[in-house]
Amino acid sequence: TANLRFILESETNALLVSNAALRWNPSSLAEVVPDARHGDAADPPPVQKGAAGQFDSRMVWVKDGAFARPVAVATGISDGVNTVVKSGLRAGQEAVIGEEIGTGNQAAVQNPFLPKRR
Repeated sequence: TANLRFILESETNALLVSNAALRWNPSSLAEVVPDARHGDAADPPPVQKGAAGQFDSRMVWVKDGAFARPVAVATGISDGVNTVVKSGLRAGQEAVIGEEIGTGNQAAVQNPFLPKRR
């Protein structure tokens, strides 16, 4: 048995973003910049065709104080975990990959598969 690995494309000194950040969209309870849900973000960068292929336009939500705001990014190649960002983000910006919404009463959370305590 032999295992082969082919490298079809590579990038050096590239800005990467987690694929989780590219998939995340805020729930109705998430704290986002007012009116950000209604498409007030900048228009996505145009799709560009390069020698190695085509870049894609995506949306990433970044931390903006106590809120999150959408940023349009042009993406490149992906390894399945991270994706190259061609434009739209700067190094050091914090991308949102999920949200935690608490109810204030952690004791009320229980496993539905366990019997109820008496």
